[in-house]
Amino acid sequence: MNHAGDQLERYGPNSPIMAGLMASLLVFLLILPVQASFASSTNAVVPELVRASALNAQQRCNDLGHDNMDEYVSCTDALFLAVKGNNAAAHQQRLGILYFGWLGAERWQRVGLPGSEEAAKRYFWQFRPLQKKLAFSDQSLCAVLDGDCTVRLAQVAVAVKEYGVAPASSGKAHTSSAPPAKSKGPAASSN
Repeated sequence: MNHAGDQLERYGPNSPIMAGLMASLLVFLLILPVQASFASSTNAVVPELVRASALNAQQRCNDLGHDNMDEYVSCTDALFLAVKGNNAAAHQQRLGILYFGWLGAERWQRVGLPGSEEAAKRYFWQFRPLQKKLAFSDQSLCAVLDGDCTVRLAQVAVAVKEYGVAPASSGKAHTSSAPPAKSKGPAASSN
């Protein structure tokens, strides 16, 4: 009888183990709708032009930052300037290029490459208004390039906090064939 009482006390409805189990279950049930929402939003269809232009920029420009940001920025900017037109297709291509430009500059910034912070700010300030204009969520845009969307969405949140909104002089999305504005400041020479 003593053994059964010990078992009931250890595993019964009022036991610490059961309380922990119930708390875990409650947390799981509360998080489940958020996970389902995140999964459905990250599976949103992104136009193939955004994906294709981001992948093209990645293939052409990604490794150029090894030596300096000038080559990386020049390559990304050249791809941006090569897109002609002021229609939805051109805007989608530009968004893919600028989004990749920001992601790559963020990566180079983590390894301390000079000029990468200025490039990251500039590309961020350029792609965000265009993203808004085209009505893409951060989650759907994240699916454009392979990577961990949880980390990438956190990067976006940090960039919003650190970089804020683009200054008035460069706040417009570059949706025409005009060249992107160069950053000002000590790292401007790397742009």
